Amino acid sequence: MSTQVRHAFIYAIPILIANLVPFLTLPLYTRAIPPEAYGALALAQAFAFFCTGLISLGVSLGYERNFFECKTPEESDRLLFSALSFSGFSLIAAGVIITQFSAEIAEILSIPTTYRRLIYLNYAAATLEYLKQYFMIHQKNSENAKAYSTWMIVTTIIATLSGLILVLSFKWGAEGIVYGQILGNGVVLLTLTVKLFLRSMPKFSFSLIWACLVISLPLTPRVFFKLGGTQFDKYIIGVMQSMGGVGVYNVGQKISTVTFAFMTALENVFTPRVYKGMFESPNNGHAIGHYLTPFAYFSVLLALLVGMFSEEALFILVAKGYEKAADVITIFSMYYSIMFFGKQPQLIFAKKTSITTILSLTGMGLSMGLMVPFVRTWGFKGAAWAMFLSGVINVAASSWVLCVLPWQTIPPAW
Repeated sequence: MSTQVRHAFIYAIPILIANLVPFLTLPLYTRAIPPEAYGALALAQAFAFFCTGLISLGVSLGYERNFFECKTPEESDRLLFSALSFSGFSLIAAGVIITQFSAEIAEILSIPTTYRRLIYLNYAAATLEYLKQYFMIHQKNSENAKAYSTWMIVTTIIATLSGLILVLSFKWGAEGIVYGQILGNGVVLLTLTVKLFLRSMPKFSFSLIWACLVISLPLTPRVFFKLGGTQFDKYIIGVMQSMGGVGVYNVGQKISTVTFAFMTALENVFTPRVYKGMFESPNNGHAIGHYLTPFAYFSVLLALLVGMFSEEALFILVAKGYEKAADVITIFSMYYSIMFFGKQPQLIFAKKTSITTILSLTGMGLSMGLMVPFVRTWGFKGAAWAMFLSGVINVAASSWVLCVLPWQTIPPAW
């Protein structure tokens, strides 16, 4: 367990830095970028993450699961290169189309035409980040916490410094932030790709990609509705309220995301061990639940602290005009705390991805259904409440499924 604690701290370092940096830069960015521009940036980022998640067909999920079936380092590198090449080709081809029709996409998203360049710039940044994640998954599943943390920190440093220079010195506005992300993810992705070829010169394998697609394709509807549901809130706020409301909502969500980021750091520690435990002893669910319990306690504790001190954080961090985000921070802190129970991979391990898709479709449909009346009644705060309520119901439904299905098929988490 001492090794796990050490890895938890190592994984937490880049997460801490990646979330401390937005806290430190918010006072600078919110004074240089008006809420309307922040809102346009948030909507463009939402569109970019939606597109990359959908176009990639969720291959990264299949890659993460099938990594543990590789018997040799050479096979592991071949799987990495195959997944990277498949996703890269798909995302770049789609990027050409998105760039060509960026003006029309901006109009659909209700983004002012002055900010339409944010559409394809954010897509480029999201593509590079998605491709970089294959290397991060490789490091995480190899339990190489130091390498994982090092590259994540390098990405954050490059993206932050270049973004600050472009926004504050060159007055590039919201575009400067995106160019910084492109530079940070691009440099790290290029470096890791070169290291991969210097290490083994892997070849593309259709069979390995197909094995990943067998896992990921049934999850594609889930990805569509998950990303659509999580980004739908910003679109509805922009249409029904204002682009400034999107900016305030996004700042509140960004601050509360520290809870989810901490949970992701913990996930990097427990997911490989949970997978290994299920492969080695599929029926030993109680041991897995006992192992996961401390991680759940830590996640809820941090969510409580973030929610309690939301007003103080806003007073220190943001410029005038963003202070109404306090309620959003509190609601999302509660939402992210329960999301810990939705991060467990039992259904994916058992290849019950159709059940996962049904649960995701139901949860995202509920979220999108609640969003419109809630935003109409309570503005951007209503969007946060809609996310919270749908999250509670979805996690409860997932837990119920794990309880009623045979334990010999799916190792229970609790």
